Amino acid sequence: MDYFDLHCDTLTRCCDGGVPFGADGWHVTARAAGGFCRYSQVFAIFIEERYKGRDALSAYRRYRKFYSEERMPKGPHILSVENAGQLITSENDISKLAGDGVRIFSLTWNSDGPLAGGCLGAGLGLTPLGRMAVRKGEGLGMLLDISHLSDRGAEQLFSMAQGPVLATHSNARSVCRHPRNLDDWQIDEIIRRGGLIGLNLHDPFLRDGGGADINDLIRHADAILERGGGRALAMGSDFDGCTLPGFIKNGLAGVEEIFRAFCESFGKELTERIFYQNAADLLLGGSIAKD
Repeated sequence: MDYFDLHCDTLTRCCDGGVPFGADGWHVTARAAGGFCRYSQVFAIFIEERYKGRDALSAYRRYRKFYSEERMPKGPHILSVENAGQLITSENDISKLAGDGVRIFSLTWNSDGPLAGGCLGAGLGLTPLGRMAVRKGEGLGMLLDISHLSDRGAEQLFSMAQGPVLATHSNARSVCRHPRNLDDWQIDEIIRRGGLIGLNLHDPFLRDGGGADINDLIRHADAILERGGGRALAMGSDFDGCTLPGFIKNGLAGVEEIFRAFCESFGKELTERIFYQNAADLLLGGSIAKD
């Protein structure tokens, strides 16, 4: 089977752990990646909220160097920055990220940040610096990720953005009310713009109170598909950054079992779009990927 994943934290975790990229023992391993016919991954550089100023830049450079020196089987793969607000103080900073091969970025994480309010913050929207980041990033051909963004921030971003918008690792709030998930109007807007929504496998985002099973994941998929998301729905596992529910075994190596369950619910053709083709159609055109 083919697999395209919009978000994992494996790059950051392996670098911090001082182990080779894709080493055994993580959700995403080189061994599991090699088992797919085609496999592309958006690898996130996650800048933790505790990193400020020079410390944030130093962390970014360390992760970026690790990514440039290590290889993961298959590909092409794509580089993103999660919580880019810790790095961006000017248009020049965004140009540097683009020059480094970053193709996707989120403005903030869970808390309110320099660019925007976070989903667990005080409900703030975009700051003036955040508005600049939206304009400049899109102007450079980068894609904006609203996962972790506040509802007000998402609304303001939609009012500004000209092209596709992503939610790389978010589910449907109509199924699980966690604020990290997407409300219906956000789903509709991403679909309208030709963007992507990556299903997140973090247990608390699948079922209220946790303890999710495969049927909960299917319900999230169905909620997005019912709104016309047949070409927007994708996978965004959050591997190596999430708590997996009990029905998912061995991280990336367990994706095939989920694929089979989706085939039973949605048919093979649509499942293949969800697990690979929708993301490939948008993200593998032009020079967005790492060879």
